[in-house]
Amino acid sequence: MRLTPHQIKQGILHPKQDVRDACAYYFADAFSPDPGIMPLVIQAIETHGWADAFGMYSFLGNLVQTEQTVRWTIDQLERRHDNEEEASLTPWLLDALNNADPALIQAHKDRIIGLDLVDEAVREAIEERILLHGFTPETLWQELEEFCDHNKNEDYLTDEDIAFAHRLVEAMGGHPSVFNEKTHDLLAQQIDDYSDHPMKWMEPCLVRLAGELRRKETTPLLIKKLHEDDETLNPDCVRSLVKIGGDEVVDAVAEGFREAEWGFRLTASGLFEKIHTDRSVGHALGLLHGEEKLVIRCRLAESALLNFADETIEPARQLVVNTDLDPDVIEVRNALLVASELLGVELPEREQWEEDAKHDVEFRKKWYASLGGADEEDGHWEGDYEDYDEEPILPMDTVVREEPKVGRNAPCPCGSGKKYKKCCMRKQNGVGLFE
Repeated sequence: MRLTPHQIKQGILHPKQDVRDACAYYFADAFSPDPGIMPLVIQAIETHGWADAFGMYSFLGNLVQTEQTVRWTIDQLERRHDNEEEASLTPWLLDALNNADPALIQAHKDRIIGLDLVDEAVREAIEERILLHGFTPETLWQELEEFCDHNKNEDYLTDEDIAFAHRLVEAMGGHPSVFNEKTHDLLAQQIDDYSDHPMKWMEPCLVRLAGELRRKETTPLLIKKLHEDDETLNPDCVRSLVKIGGDEVVDAVAEGFREAEWGFRLTASGLFEKIHTDRSVGHALGLLHGEEKLVIRCRLAESALLNFADETIEPARQLVVNTDLDPDVIEVRNALLVASELLGVELPEREQWEEDAKHDVEFRKKWYASLGGADEEDGHWEGDYEDYDEEPILPMDTVVREEPKVGRNAPCPCGSGKKYKKCCMRKQNGVGLFE
């Protein structure tokens, strides 16, 4: 049986940081509309302090803000001007404001753009979001058509262009009666040649828009595109499927899962974590048995566990107990520790596993350093851990890839020792467009 949302919300105030983290991301990764999450996050921060309340704060941009939480966030930014120790948290706080309801932001616009920590790019982004949300549906569509036509000959878009597309699609999401049918019909089109065609950039915009509209009828179209394993569309396919949510989506993802290509199975397995239904748990556990790839078995087990259902504990425990340790198994073990803690389930190995977890960073670094070249389909990264720049990755309007490409199972470039998918990749929730 799964814990209720109310029970999981209380986990945001749990004494252990890893439990607080998991519960905060439970709601943020699912784009929860619950305005009661941010006040609990604030309570945890005020209880434990910024340094200890959560391991990282990339979830802030996905939480619903209220009048009170916006005021609190602005207050935090004002005091950060004289607090160098907490200055690194500034981008996450700005991300929370920049993703809040434009009506709320408009009410506090002067105070926000007057902050010393707000640069010109952030000011322009805030002002543009407010402006676009005041446009008529007809004007928004015209802007989208002109944007896609103007860039049809471009193989890549600038960060500024992608940020504009994000904000434009967000504003369009407020007009479902106008854009529902049009979005579905255009996504269903088959385009033989995208070169010099406006659909080159219209398609990823519409994929993202389907999620903003919560358009259930687009689910088969999004899953079809996910099967095509196009890295341009995949992040926004996942984002939109999570936003649409529900049993229809998880059933459609599970259908044909076993016969699908490795890339689809790896990507789709994470959907079961973010769409919180009993069927998500059932499909994740069912598909776990018979899956050949260890990395996918681990991802399915982790997804099941982070739905916080007691029936997920023993299958995940058996996987950890009977499998040689590697970074994927570590993720399952740590999710198992968190889930069992919140569910109140005793683990015979808890004491030993908690001790082992203290050495995870060292283990991961040594494991990746010794890996050398690996088969891409094993889900592991090729290269040396030390090849990565250790500068922290901050929230951005888009994700810009540097070579070599960072795989989701690779060590995070920030040097945390965690996997990229469990660290800085978190910032991609709600980003993804044209990645």
